[in-house]
Amino acid sequence: MNRRAMSLVLVACLSVAPLFAQSAKANAGPEFRSSEVSYLSLSLLPSLAIPLGQDATYFNLGGQVELEAAYRLPALPWLYLSGALGYGLLPVEFGSSVSAVSGGIGVGAVYELPFGLSVYSGVSGGYFYGLLNDGSGPPGGNPYLFPYVGITYPVTATISIGLETGYSLLFGLYNGLNVGLGTSISLGGKSRAYQLHNVGTQPLIGEGSVLGVEELVFEDVLPMFYKHYDDNPVG
Repeated sequence: MNRRAMSLVLVACLSVAPLFAQSAKANAGPEFRSSEVSYLSLSLLPSLAIPLGQDATYFNLGGQVELEAAYRLPALPWLYLSGALGYGLLPVEFGSSVSAVSGGIGVGAVYELPFGLSVYSGVSGGYFYGLLNDGSGPPGGNPYLFPYVGITYPVTATISIGLETGYSLLFGLYNGLNVGLGTSISLGGKSRAYQLHNVGTQPLIGEGSVLGVEELVFEDVLPMFYKHYDDNPVG
């Protein structure tokens, strides 16, 4: 009799266990999963320009703003090409400032991390044109180079914020460190990346299968219990 009672309890436990497992899954919080984002993005990055080395004796802290379009290659979504337009304002020690307008192209790589974070690094280069804002000197231009690294986080399905730092080299004029906080907007096309999804509470209907009891089979009652079961039902 004890064996039959234990068998019934075991069957009941097995029947209820999947319900608890599915309930825990249904009430889970946010999770990250593979999702679709754009191949093409547009970003705006204002940054602080910090002169380095000997240029720190001629220039004060300045600023730069850059508008960049980036395209992640469909065959290699971790690799991207970019094009950028920029404007820099570099104050000088003798009371004036230099305006530098730049345009260039670049290449970089992006790596997806947990929690929706992405890290990236790249290098861009092109040509800049600079002039003294007080008109005291002739304008001029030269090539520039800008290696950089950064990290981004998606705040919505299409908008991300990011922190970036890089080394700005304006040949013949200036070299310094740029530190900026910017935002980017996803445009068209698709690429794989990790994004945050809020699972929340979900109904159990359709969530897999629940273990059911199809048939109960009892062994023969021992002869010594016949008298007892005349007055008491089995189980």
